[in-house]
Order: sequence, then structure tokens, then C-alpha cells
Amino acid sequence: MRMLVLAATEKELEKCRNHFQKEGKYNLIQFRTIGVGAVSATFYTQLYIGQHRPDMVILGGIAGSFDKEITLGQTFLVQSEIQATTGVEENGIWKDVFDMGFVQKDQHPYKNTLLINPFLEEEVDLGLPLAKAISVDEITTDNQRQQTYLEKYQPLLESMEGAAFHFVCLQIGVPFLQIRAVSNYVGERDKSKWDFAKAFANLNDNMIRIIEQFN
Repeated sequence: MRMLVLAATEKELEKCRNHFQKEGKYNLIQFRTIGVGAVSATFYTQLYIGQHRPDMVILGGIAGSFDKEITLGQTFLVQSEIQATTGVEENGIWKDVFDMGFVQKDQHPYKNTLLINPFLEEEVDLGLPLAKAISVDEITTDNQRQQTYLEKYQPLLESMEGAAFHFVCLQIGVPFLQIRAVSNYVGERDKSKWDFAKAFANLNDNMIRIIEQFN
């Protein structure tokens, strides 16, 4: 199976790429970085899919967790995404593009406002729990904004590229997976309380395992 493995940064895929390079499977699996944020992710995801014509695309990355009971380093498959920061705040109420009527809730590729991965609705066991995620343009630090997201979207995870990735893959019609390892809790800005090392390690170990499951 031809696979395209993407990440926002080099650190998020380095171990996985080195593993397959040593295993001699590097020609079947292409590794590319797409940059941080929705704008860069949208362009490079579409570009690399067009260049490599993969049978499956994987986005790996770290994420923040809204649930502080989650262990740092725990890894998830993202089942659904929404671009949470596209909208307007009026009189203290956050309204997204669906609330304002700019996009219909079931307008392709959305299903009731969500960008859902249809591959995960099939009978496939990849050994990871599923998660609902939101994507943001600005890392959430404000407690009120955090509460708004929780009440409106009920997410478990927050990242900056996931919704763009889901959108492009759904529009093109290529099977895809988004794998996220928790590096921090949303709102926590003290980096000494983050665990990058564990998140990177668990992320890459799970990417390797899942890629080998398909190859």
C-alpha cells in the first residue's frame, strides 16, 4: 500500500521515518511536513496527495487535551474535526460559520457540522481509542474561551491542522487517518508541565505499528 505520512513538524515524524528507512520500505511510504496551522496544512496536504497519489494518508501530531484525567502521552485516532475559530463573538456568544448560515450543517464534506473520518466508521481495529477534536488558529489559553469550546463542541483534543487535513482528504476522496498523542492540557502554558518526549515517542510508536498493520 502506498502511504503518505504527514506531520506539521519534523519532530513529529522523525522516528517513524527513520524506522522505515532502515526497514527498506521507504519507497512505499513518503514522509512530508506540512507546517503549522490550517493555511499551510491545507496547501501542502493537497500538494503532496497530488504528487504521490497515495492509497492512504496519515497525519501524525501532538495535541492538547481538554480532559485533565487523560494521561500525557496517551494516543488517539481522531474521528471527527471542526474548525472552531472561524466565526465571530457577538455579545459574549461565539457563533461559527454554521450558526451564521455561511455553511450548511450537512453541506459536503460536513455531517452535522463535523468533518468525520468515514474510514473509522468501518469495521477496522487499529488499537487506539477514538476522539473528537477541534482545530484552532490560536492555542487556547483563556479559561472562558476554553469553556465555550467545551460547551459548544464537546471536544477531547485541540490541534491546529486537523480540520484542514480532514477537509482536504474528504474533498479528494482519499482514505485517511489522524493520529494524535497528548503533550499537554489545554490552557496550561507552563512547558515544564508538558511532556513532549512521551508524546513524540508514543505518537511515532503507534504510527509505526499502524503503518505496519497495513503493509
